[in-house]
Amino acid sequence: AQVQAVADYFEISALEICGRCRKKSIVEPRQIVMYLLRETLGLSYPDIGQKIGKRDHTTAIYAYNKISGGVNKDQNLNQKVIAIKDLIYKE
Repeated sequence: AQVQAVADYFEISALEICGRCRKKSIVEPRQIVMYLLRETLGLSYPDIGQKIGKRDHTTAIYAYNKISGGVNKDQNLNQKVIAIKDLIYKE
């Protein structure tokens, strides 16, 4: 549900989120997915890495820290995360 909600919010495909693309337009949503998987489901970093394109657990840790730090500082990012959480919990 998290991956699909983020994909819908950013109007990209779930495949793009799990893919190898490094464009900023894909990287931020991917990091938000990793953050939400940790935040809402409490998944371990290795599990998150596996789920999102078989990435290393350190990638998931980096993404989580980047987004959780950013949510407090960046109002725009915070709004995105809140909107996506609303999408997830509406389903």
